[in-house]
Amino acid sequence: MKKEILFITSFTLLSASVVTAADIAHGSSLRLSDQQNLAGSVIIDLTAGSASASGTNVNSSTVGPITLGDGTVSEYKFFNGIGVTTTASGSANVYASAGSSISTPTFPADTVSSSTLAQVDLTLPDGTTNFDTNTGIRASDLSGTINTAGYNSGTIYFIFATAADYAQVQLGDSNQEVVGGFLGAEDTGDAFDTTGTSYDFSGTSLGASGTAITSFTFDNVGDSFADATFDFRFINTDLDGSRARAFGIIVDGVAIPESSSYSLIASAFALGAVLLRRRK
Repeated sequence: MKKEILFITSFTLLSASVVTAADIAHGSSLRLSDQQNLAGSVIIDLTAGSASASGTNVNSSTVGPITLGDGTVSEYKFFNGIGVTTTASGSANVYASAGSSISTPTFPADTVSSSTLAQVDLTLPDGTTNFDTNTGIRASDLSGTINTAGYNSGTIYFIFATAADYAQVQLGDSNQEVVGGFLGAEDTGDAFDTTGTSYDFSGTSLGASGTAITSFTFDNVGDSFADATFDFRFINTDLDGSRARAFGIIVDGVAIPESSSYSLIASAFALGAVLLRRRK
């Protein structure tokens, strides 16, 4: 009996230590390239088992490849501005996606440029499907939600760019708002007002222009899945979106075990208890 009590107590302590985890945190931000329009300057390769991001930075030096998550991403959504109406509110055009957790980004009226110059080179998990033209949208304000209820924890990546003005990504829930690193510099010709928001352009910029990737980590166990749906927002201080770029979102998550997995765990505990009794 003493062995059984010790075994169960150890499992209880392990579970208790897990629930103290944080909810959302900014992971890292990195400028992949000093370019925002040049095809091939940024490569997002989602090939299963070796998913990565890389680019050509200032003076043609290479950045990366940086492994995304564990090398096999869970979900993604990439979008562009093809077919959108710039004078009305609307949704980005999704050209590549997997999973249902990431909503299609939407934008207010007069925040999207008609040009589709934005470029990254995207390869899908099959390793062969590739997109290398019109792979982004020029939008100064793009937002949506990510429902992570199917994951215990994970990392969310955002790929964005700017030609000059401030650009940043925000992720939050009902309890907190977290901002990633930013690109660009202040343009006094634009009247974007950050007063009253949690956007912070006072730190060290990743660069005056170019393309960046920023990541956020999340853990739903810490708050018992009370806030598993996150709000995201790409923001750029160039109001009409002509200098703004947004490319896509990637989720790499640790999925909640299916009921069959829980059954196997329960069976293992039961078998262990039986064997302990037989050894007495």
